[in-house]
Amino acid sequence: MMTNKMIGIVGGVGSYAGIDLIKKVYDLTEASSDQDHLPVSMLSVPHKIIDRTKYLLGETEINPGIAISEIIASLIASGASIIGIPCNTAHAKPILSLIEKSIPESCVLVNLIEEVGKYIAEKHPEITRVGVLGTTGTILVKV
Repeated sequence: MMTNKMIGIVGGVGSYAGIDLIKKVYDLTEASSDQDHLPVSMLSVPHKIIDRTKYLLGETEINPGIAISEIIASLIASGASIIGIPCNTAHAKPILSLIEKSIPESCVLVNLIEEVGKYIAEKHPEITRVGVLGTTGTILVKV
């Protein structure tokens, strides 16, 4: 078990997405006591993150990746070394590419889209088409 690795979660990018991710981490962790669970830290400051769809649609020039990168820096300063962003729209190239530039080599940024693709290919190779739910911005930029 990776007891020295803290998972950092960017909250505030979907009303319950961060909470849901923490629940999934705990539900999927084999633990017989509180101490056996993985350390997780979530920082949810939605008022600091510009609407991702508005950015992708050109309704604002402020890239939400800036605020997300700042949140990630705070999570890393708190000890996180594995970062998750539970938001499809935040994985759109114009946003994610900015975020990726801010991640130190000692830290892993889990790419939601890539990991789902790997999981489906590995566990369900018979599936050739997948439906994706997403915001208008996510669909238009074809994350």
